[in-house]
Amino acid sequence: MKKLVALMMVVTMLTGVFAFANAETEPVEIEFFQATYSHAEVVEKIVNDFNALNNGVRVNLICLPDDTSYTVLANRIQNRDVPDIFDYEISQELYDMVDMGLLADLADKPYAKYIKPSALEQCEYNGGVYLLPITVSFMGVFYNKDMFAEHGWEVPTTEAEFWELCEQIQAAGITPIAAGDKTGSNIAHWVQNLIGIYCPHYVKNFQKVLQGEMTIAEMPGMDEVANIVVQRTRFAQEDPLGYGTDEQITLFANQEAAMYPNGSWRMARLNAKEPAFEYGVFPFPAKKANETAFMSDIGFPLCVSAALTEEKAAAVDVFMDYMYSEGAKYFIETNNLPSAIKGIEPDTHAYESLLRYFDEGRVFSMPSTCRWDAAYADYTSALQELVMTGDVGVFFDEFTNALVDAGMPTFYRP
Repeated sequence: MKKLVALMMVVTMLTGVFAFANAETEPVEIEFFQATYSHAEVVEKIVNDFNALNNGVRVNLICLPDDTSYTVLANRIQNRDVPDIFDYEISQELYDMVDMGLLADLADKPYAKYIKPSALEQCEYNGGVYLLPITVSFMGVFYNKDMFAEHGWEVPTTEAEFWELCEQIQAAGITPIAAGDKTGSNIAHWVQNLIGIYCPHYVKNFQKVLQGEMTIAEMPGMDEVANIVVQRTRFAQEDPLGYGTDEQITLFANQEAAMYPNGSWRMARLNAKEPAFEYGVFPFPAKKANETAFMSDIGFPLCVSAALTEEKAAAVDVFMDYMYSEGAKYFIETNNLPSAIKGIEPDTHAYESLLRYFDEGRVFSMPSTCRWDAAYADYTSALQELVMTGDVGVFFDEFTNALVDAGMPTFYRP
């Protein structure tokens, strides 16, 4: 009881919230399961700095590699062994967790007020808020600005210009695109970005596929998406399926490739490589420049278990207040990511060209949130096979079967 009273004092003492220490008791331990490995070093430092405050709460951080973390987390959630705190993206699986009563509503928490209203709106579901972001994500093509300037290459504004650029880069004896398809989420997320660009009415059309009224092959724009994947593979390094995220970033950082398509969540790992050049980011272009847009969602959002004891809930509040103030400042400024937090703005020069797309509303959410999360693993495998074989027909069949087999009866937010 002494620990609980002390912790509640900490939570309510807003000005001195992190100065509290109780030498007479052991700290309350809470678990933070970090599923997104890309930010491992940054989050580890935030947690270590918090623990060094000796304020009566100790955070135990668990961080596994990308290819295992979500599997472990999914298994735990399925068994209702929900971590005290964990990061998770907006998805139907998230909404299902809410409907099952597994997540705490954070709408009235003091630290929810730190979030920008535009970002907080994306977190609302059935009258509550069940995850809180730190950043805003984007999908783009990272490029070596120094290399481009040296060779006189221009940033493309249409798809045709992009392939012409790849031809120029290849003619100069340089690999145009660094690919990391061994890490399935790299190719899977990039193709979702293409779906958002090239597939009009994809929300309605995925519904038809799920209900057996349409196949992926019949879905407008999917042939263009698949052919772009095949074309991209021509301009990637040899054996892109042999390279994971770290190898992909290393190719780019070592100037062995001029570009690499990926998300803002990989910037921390790129910056850690300390590339000896300035890089920028441009959106993968549509056929017409005025149709270009890119995938953007809230970044590194955290959820809290609904099954916490009163004592643990108070301890989680202490850490979350720190995470969305001092921790968020370090997280955003270290990664230079677009901020979801009021009053914290990073250096945006690397992705400055993307800012007008945000202002103009030329962004879209991840298409897999349209109720096909359960088919994501099979969709990823089908994409990797497409990279290996170039067989578009097989990809269409496997993607269609994955969606139908998932058997999901509802669509988007129920």
